[in-house]
Amino acid sequence: MTRISLARRAGIGLVTLATAGAVALVSAPTASAAVTLDQAAQTVIARVPGATLDNLYIYQEYDDGRQEFDGELVKDNVEYDFEILASTGEVRWWTVENYTTDPNPAGLLSQAQAADIVLARVAGATTGNLRIYLDRDDRVNTYEGTIIKDFVKYEFEVNASTGAVREWDVDQMRSIPGTATAQPTAAPTTQVPTQAPTARPSTQPTQPSVVQPTTNKPLPTAAPTSTAPVTQPTYNPVPDNSDASELSRIFNEILNLLQRIFSSILGWWR
Repeated sequence: MTRISLARRAGIGLVTLATAGAVALVSAPTASAAVTLDQAAQTVIARVPGATLDNLYIYQEYDDGRQEFDGELVKDNVEYDFEILASTGEVRWWTVENYTTDPNPAGLLSQAQAADIVLARVAGATTGNLRIYLDRDDRVNTYEGTIIKDFVKYEFEVNASTGAVREWDVDQMRSIPGTATAQPTAAPTTQVPTQAPTARPSTQPTQPSVVQPTTNKPLPTAAPTSTAPVTQPTYNPVPDNSDASELSRIFNEILNLLQRIFSSILGWWR
């Protein structure tokens, strides 16, 4: 849901867009403000008869490097949008939205019935915290509006034919007027000197020392060595003629065989 408000400031036409449930937070350097959040809230409430903090949604932001207090106030089905310059308390922007619609449109839920649907969702909220009007969104008849209660803003959209809640956005205020308190100071801590750890006595029983008796026994002496020269036995090998005789016998047999072969060849030749 988007609302377009057209106003003129300083002779210049300005168009502001506010999207339901979205708040842009622009970081800027911190500057000392002459007007506090509480003072800005009281300035807004004083402009609307019967209004209280329960009808107000206010927050701090920066615009072009200037600190401002912006927000909305809802009272008796009227919405007031504002901007207050923090350095001087000047009200730079003030718009009033009071759409008069048919409270009992033909074939649709009445405005009172739609109000009961959304008020039932916020504990303690009454029609004094509500702004509601009949609109047509995407070819659907809807009741749209805002509830401000206990520093929380609720924006809604209800199907005017069925009573179904099509949109429900919740936005909690970042700073609440009249609730700023000093941070509690931490109690001083006492430094306790640290002592060196002391050795704990051992609980294990002490074993008695056993003293081995000493005896003066003479060390064994080595056996006396003999100095007499040792005579090595002499070995005179005996020549073995068995191999030579065997070779001689084989040679003679070969020679006899050759002679017989030769004799046979001569006899055949003759």
